[in-house]
Amino acid sequence: MSPVRFHPGHYWNPRLGDQGNWNLDGSGNITSAAWINLLAKIEPYSAIRGLTMRASWTDIQPTSINDYSGIDFLEALCDDLAAIGKRLIIHIPTRTFAAGTRAAPVWARTEAGYDGGDHPYSSSAVTPAHNGYNINWHTPAVAAKMADMFAELATRLAAKSNFEGIILMETAYGTKIDLGPPITFNALSGAEQTSYIDGQLSAISQVKITRPDLMAIQYANTRSELPTYIPSLVAAGVGLGGPDLWVQPEGNAPTWPENTAVWTTTGNQGSYRYYHDYRNQIPLLIHAQPDNYRWPTKDGDGDYVPTIQELIDSAKTAATPDLQVNYLIWTDDPGGDANVTTGVGNYPAFDDQILAKLAEAAQTADPAGGLNINYPSDYL
Repeated sequence: MSPVRFHPGHYWNPRLGDQGNWNLDGSGNITSAAWINLLAKIEPYSAIRGLTMRASWTDIQPTSINDYSGIDFLEALCDDLAAIGKRLIIHIPTRTFAAGTRAAPVWARTEAGYDGGDHPYSSSAVTPAHNGYNINWHTPAVAAKMADMFAELATRLAAKSNFEGIILMETAYGTKIDLGPPITFNALSGAEQTSYIDGQLSAISQVKITRPDLMAIQYANTRSELPTYIPSLVAAGVGLGGPDLWVQPEGNAPTWPENTAVWTTTGNQGSYRYYHDYRNQIPLLIHAQPDNYRWPTKDGDGDYVPTIQELIDSAKTAATPDLQVNYLIWTDDPGGDANVTTGVGNYPAFDDQILAKLAEAAQTADPAGGLNINYPSDYL
């Protein structure tokens, strides 16, 4: 078996708040100028190992069940990144975050057996609100189609030597709703929730089945209680990732019992505890989002705003949650919008702060940027 591609370090995600990174010019395309500027931004930083890009189901299969033309675009990205010595990881998002955006392409919404391809959901299980659409992972035909798509992605992109792997986002399914009016709950049943998670597992596992040399990562939401799902990922050779890097020191109320000193407790815990349990056994990845350092942890539930250095420390070994990850993704944050933490002024250009940190000796002394490089010997 070929060694698995394993190039740990810091990776850059190019756009704040944009769930479809192909829209860098704001009009649905990456313009030549925007792409050139992005490459020029990351090229000088040796600690930036590569780029991560979101590629939705619609991006990859835009017109029909047999159309994979979106992969052409990803292949071109690999070529451009190879020219500046950077690698590519792609994210496959499972849901949208606005009522006007769909998770399934137009053709899938009428495909037989797909039950519309996606469904509206609410982030709240108390007050129904239309927060976006979620892929119908619980529908067998959809789950099978997604596994086929992941196999096609793995087959074609593995031909690019600087392609690292695929991330599937993420385990949260929200609460299914009927749009009404009025909007009412139509929650997934327990069996559908199980099928939802199983559908995701079958898709991300297909990457390892098709191309065992590629890295595959599943994002598990921070507060998810997944005592059986994460071990199932491990058994399939799939790594563990997280969509947020929340730093909440012990003693800083309110604490998060799921993720504070979790390796000293037993029972169902938040996903962070599994980083500790499976370190040096599977690839571990965490994504530092602007939310994680712009305002108090978490979304106002607390009084603590971590620094960029504290996020780096927690991803290494020095601070709770002591994750010791192999990969740390930073989402570009140019700031400029209203500062909700202080109530006055605008946020600074956090991307400048992050890049300054990545230029420091602690992150440039080795190719992994000071992150954990330990992994079984069959990894490159």
